[in-house]
Amino acid sequence: MKSSLDLIRVPVSLPMAEGEEEIKTYTASYDSGNSVFSSWKLGNLHLTTERLLFVQVRKILFQINLKDIQKMEIVKRRWILGKKVKQLYIRWENSRVRNVYIAVKNPQIWEEIIESLRS
Repeated sequence: MKSSLDLIRVPVSLPMAEGEEEIKTYTASYDSGNSVFSSWKLGNLHLTTERLLFVQVRKILFQINLKDIQKMEIVKRRWILGKKVKQLYIRWENSRVRNVYIAVKNPQIWEEIIESLRS
């Protein structure tokens, strides 16, 4: 039986800078963690050599330049219907400080790949 995180969709064509390459794409959901009530959004998580992007249908909901990441860790936190799952927590700064929780299959692998690209 497949979990809801196994429902990968056909990836969209992302705007890429010269030399930027897509590394990994997978179905995910994210929550900004800014309110009392969670507001999970379902879409596709894309990792390139330069950025992490969350795309819903054909709209980029957020993108993070890997060099702007200040903190990244795996946390166990409530997800849909209150089930606790491991999530990737990322804090970054561009024009302001932002943070996001991402529920994706094998978040530790995403964390390892992102760390290797930032090195």
